[in-house]
Amino acid sequence: MSTLSITALMRYFSDEQKSVSRGENHYKSGHISTFDYSDGTITGNVQASMKNKEYRVQVIVVVVVVVVVEVVVVVVVVVFVVVVVGMVVVVIVVVVLVVVAVVVVLVVVTVVVVVLVVVVVVAVVVGGVEGEREAAAAIKRVPYIGANGRVVLENEEQKEKQQQKTRTIRKKSRRKRKGRRKKRGSKRRRTKATTKDRTKKERNEKNRKKKKRKKTVSRRGDKKKKQHKKKKKMRSK
Repeated sequence: MSTLSITALMRYFSDEQKSVSRGENHYKSGHISTFDYSDGTITGNVQASMKNKEYRVQVIVVVVVVVVVEVVVVVVVVVFVVVVVGMVVVVIVVVVLVVVAVVVVLVVVTVVVVVLVVVVVVAVVVGGVEGEREAAAAIKRVPYIGANGRVVLENEEQKEKQQQKTRTIRKKSRRKRKGRRKKRGSKRRRTKATTKDRTKKERNEKNRKKKKRKKTVSRRGDKKKKQHKKKKKMRSK
């Protein structure tokens, strides 16, 4: 019974296609050829597996096993009572059957509720953007077919080195761009002495220069205006 349900699950999960892209590597879920659950892991041709799916599989398999055990216990009890005690206590057997049936129903209902709760919680926790991250984390531990056609298991250290290299390249290009820009305004003033560091004489000198500069700017503006008026007059003539 559990084998059948596992096969059904296997078919259900292999039908669902889910692709997750992470950097240059693209992962796609393949068909699960082997479904060995003895040590709590899925083995076989699995190129990617969403983490919440793994949880769901675990929960359902456990539930199936529990239900099978319950049914077997009930059948054994009934057979034992009928064979050993005989037909005399048919009433007792009926009562036992009813009680056992109620217990089984309760167990099944409880298990179903637990499964639903677990599945919903897992789906909520692992869903959305977090789900993508979790999936990518799960994928890191799953072998996938590399570009050369061989099964490759991702090396964490190698990946970290690659990321480090990418970061350095990005930094360098940023530096280059910065160098090409003209440094002006606050960037240029940053290296000079602040107002507090200057003496009173230096401050006065600087202010005088500023005033002068302002005057020249305004004078130049006046000159331009005059020229403009002249041109206008010339045109009107």
